[in-house]
Amino acid sequence: MSSKERREIVSEADYFMLYTVGFDDVDVAKKAKLMQILSAGYDRLDVHSLKSAGIPLATNGGANAPTVAEHTILLILALYRKLPLHHISLKNGHWLGHQEVLALHEIQWQKSWHCRFRKNWPGGSSGWPGAF
Repeated sequence: MSSKERREIVSEADYFMLYTVGFDDVDVAKKAKLMQILSAGYDRLDVHSLKSAGIPLATNGGANAPTVAEHTILLILALYRKLPLHHISLKNGHWLGHQEVLALHEIQWQKSWHCRFRKNWPGGSSGWPGAF
Protein backbone atom coordinates (compact mmCIF):
# COMPACT_ATOMS: atom_id res chain seq x y z
CA MET A 1 0.00 0.00 0.00
CA SER A 2 1.34 3.39 -0.90
CA SER A 3 1.70 6.22 1.60
CA LYS A 4 -1.07 8.13 -0.18
CA GLU A 5 -3.48 5.16 0.05
CA ARG A 6 -2.66 4.64 3.72
CA ARG A 7 -3.22 8.32 4.55
CA GLU A 8 -6.56 8.24 2.73
CA ILE A 9 -7.70 5.25 4.81
CA VAL A 10 -6.42 6.87 8.01
CA SER A 11 -8.38 10.04 7.27
CA GLU A 12 -11.64 8.04 7.18
CA ALA A 13 -11.06 5.79 10.21
CA ASP A 14 -12.82 6.34 13.55
CA TYR A 15 -10.80 3.85 15.63
CA PHE A 16 -7.31 2.40 15.38
CA MET A 17 -5.91 -0.89 16.68
CA LEU A 18 -2.19 -1.10 16.04
CA TYR A 19 0.51 -3.67 16.73
CA THR A 20 3.27 -1.22 16.05
CA VAL A 21 3.67 2.18 17.62
CA GLY A 22 5.26 3.89 14.63
CA PHE A 23 2.01 5.63 13.70
CA ASP A 24 2.90 8.99 12.17
CA ASP A 25 -0.30 10.02 10.36
CA VAL A 26 -1.94 11.82 13.29
CA ASP A 27 -2.31 15.00 11.24
CA VAL A 28 -4.75 13.29 8.82
CA ALA A 29 -6.64 11.23 11.44
CA LYS A 30 -9.32 13.90 11.80
CA LYS A 31 -12.19 11.48 12.60
CA ALA A 32 -10.25 9.36 15.10
CA LYS A 33 -12.01 8.76 18.42
CA LEU A 34 -9.53 6.29 19.94
CA MET A 35 -6.14 4.76 19.26
CA GLN A 36 -5.60 1.34 20.87
CA ILE A 37 -2.08 -0.06 20.68
CA LEU A 38 -1.68 -3.76 21.32
CA SER A 39 1.43 -3.42 23.45
CA ALA A 40 2.31 -1.97 26.83
CA GLY A 41 4.86 0.56 25.60
CA TYR A 42 4.18 3.81 23.82
CA ASP A 43 7.69 5.29 23.91
CA ARG A 44 7.96 5.43 20.10
CA LEU A 45 4.57 7.05 19.63
CA ASP A 46 4.10 10.80 19.33
CA VAL A 47 1.87 11.20 22.40
CA HIS A 48 1.99 15.00 22.22
CA SER A 49 0.52 15.00 18.70
CA LEU A 50 -2.25 12.65 19.82
CA LYS A 51 -3.01 14.83 22.82
CA SER A 52 -3.12 18.03 20.79
CA ALA A 53 -5.37 16.29 18.22
CA GLY A 54 -7.68 15.15 21.04
CA ILE A 55 -7.23 11.45 20.28
CA PRO A 56 -7.26 9.24 23.41
CA LEU A 57 -4.58 6.55 23.60
CA ALA A 58 -5.14 3.14 25.21
CA THR A 59 -2.37 0.61 25.81
CA ASN A 60 -2.39 -3.06 26.66
CA GLY A 61 -0.27 -2.60 29.78
CA GLY A 62 -0.26 -5.53 32.17
CA ALA A 63 -2.30 -7.84 29.93
CA ASN A 64 0.58 -10.30 29.59
CA ALA A 65 1.79 -10.11 33.21
CA PRO A 66 0.48 -13.57 34.29
CA THR A 67 1.97 -15.23 31.21
CA VAL A 68 5.33 -13.50 31.69
CA ALA A 69 5.38 -14.57 35.35
CA GLU A 70 4.64 -18.20 34.42
CA HIS A 71 7.33 -18.11 31.75
CA THR A 72 9.86 -16.78 34.27
CA ILE A 73 9.07 -19.56 36.75
CA LEU A 74 9.35 -22.20 34.02
CA LEU A 75 12.74 -20.83 32.92
CA ILE A 76 13.96 -20.97 36.52
CA LEU A 77 12.80 -24.60 36.82
CA ALA A 78 14.44 -25.46 33.47
CA LEU A 79 17.77 -24.11 34.73
CA TYR A 80 17.34 -25.82 38.10
CA ARG A 81 16.76 -29.15 36.33
CA LYS A 82 19.69 -28.49 33.96
CA LEU A 83 17.40 -28.71 30.95
CA PRO A 84 19.77 -26.78 28.60
CA LEU A 85 22.59 -29.25 29.33
CA HIS A 86 20.34 -32.25 28.67
CA HIS A 87 18.94 -30.64 25.52
CA ILE A 88 22.39 -29.98 24.03
CA SER A 89 23.52 -33.48 24.97
CA LEU A 90 20.52 -35.09 23.27
CA LYS A 91 20.97 -32.92 20.17
CA ASN A 92 24.51 -34.29 19.95
CA GLY A 93 23.25 -37.87 20.27
CA HIS A 94 24.27 -38.49 23.89
CA TRP A 95 21.93 -39.55 26.68
CA LEU A 96 23.32 -38.43 30.02
CA GLY A 97 20.83 -40.42 32.02
CA HIS A 98 21.07 -39.98 35.76
CA GLN A 99 24.79 -39.55 36.24
CA GLU A 100 25.95 -38.43 39.65
CA VAL A 101 27.45 -35.28 38.18
CA LEU A 102 23.95 -34.27 37.15
CA ALA A 103 22.38 -35.12 40.49
CA LEU A 104 19.25 -33.10 40.92
CA HIS A 105 17.95 -31.98 44.26
CA GLU A 106 14.28 -31.60 45.00
CA ILE A 107 13.01 -28.30 46.32
CA GLN A 108 11.79 -28.88 49.85
CA TRP A 109 9.72 -26.33 51.70
CA GLN A 110 10.92 -25.51 55.17
CA LYS A 111 8.39 -25.35 58.00
CA SER A 112 9.94 -22.14 59.26
CA TRP A 113 12.05 -19.39 57.75
CA HIS A 114 15.06 -18.01 59.55
CA CYS A 115 16.25 -14.54 58.92
CA ARG A 116 19.82 -13.48 59.65
CA PHE A 117 21.00 -9.92 59.41
CA ARG A 118 24.24 -8.81 57.92
CA LYS A 119 25.17 -5.37 59.17
CA ASN A 120 28.14 -4.58 56.95
CA TRP A 121 26.13 -3.99 53.77
CA PRO A 122 26.13 -0.45 52.38
CA GLY A 123 23.03 1.39 53.52
CA GLY A 124 22.42 -0.61 56.70
CA SER A 125 21.24 -4.10 57.50
CA SER A 126 19.19 -6.35 55.32
CA GLY A 127 17.50 -9.62 56.06
CA TRP A 128 17.05 -12.47 53.62
CA PRO A 129 14.84 -15.45 54.48
CA GLY A 130 16.94 -18.60 54.67
CA ALA A 131 20.11 -16.83 53.53
CA PHE A 132 23.65 -16.79 54.98
